[in-house]
Amino acid sequence: MFILDCTGSMGSWITASKDEITSIIEYVRTQNYGIQIRVSIIAYRDIRDTKRFEVLPFTEETALPKKFLAGLEADGGDDGPEDIAGGF
Repeated sequence: MFILDCTGSMGSWITASKDEITSIIEYVRTQNYGIQIRVSIIAYRDIRDTKRFEVLPFTEETALPKKFLAGLEADGGDDGPEDIAGGF
């Protein structure tokens, strides 16, 4: 499971994180031939944001995590407390 802060202030870091998460998933797959892995991604924002969470439930489908990550954008983050606990 990957948990990602997607508040507005994280804009430049989100792109790097999406690339790194994709690389980690591919590395695990290529280094463990034949292994079935399940990936989940949780994007969280501030407690008061209307789009507080975006969730990709655990999946073995290889294309879904990359597609989900491509749709994530920095949003919200009006300096309210981030919902880190909610992400977990």
